[in-house]
Amino acid sequence: MEHTASLQSIMNRMVGRLEQIVPDAVYADAGFDADWPLIQIYIRLDPLLADLFKQYQDAQKQLDKLEKARGPDDPLTDVTRDMTDSARAAVITRYIELQADEEFQGSATATAQKVKMMDMHALEQNDMVRRKSKDENIYSGLAFMIWAAMIMEQKRQVESLREAFGRSLKLAQSVA
Repeated sequence: MEHTASLQSIMNRMVGRLEQIVPDAVYADAGFDADWPLIQIYIRLDPLLADLFKQYQDAQKQLDKLEKARGPDDPLTDVTRDMTDSARAAVITRYIELQADEEFQGSATATAQKVKMMDMHALEQNDMVRRKSKDENIYSGLAFMIWAAMIMEQKRQVESLREAFGRSLKLAQSVA
């Protein structure tokens, strides 16, 4: 039992020294940002990586909630931070394994090309919809102008009839 306590104290001292040597900011900067598109493709192709990444995201969300609710120095927050770091390490480890797998790399490259083509197609579709919408707006404006011109013409004809009827009535009254 004494050996466990001494081993525990040694481990605690090692962790304390590691935190002094490597601050948390260094860990925070070692993100997925540089390889993000590639990781996204790997996640689509590898269910294990997808599951590990989901666990990492869940742990990160839980850590954020606990840090807001209890503060960064709370013991539960420390445990959750360790779980988040472990999940992150698992994601990175699987990512490295997949990078070393040549067969997987071939399918990842093909998928990356498909995703790129699909993105280009989606951009083209959006552009076509935008142009069609712009054309419809122009046609709607023209239709409104034609309708307004027809109404104005109809009003002019009605007024012309009123004037003619009014003149005829005055002429009939003056004769009678």
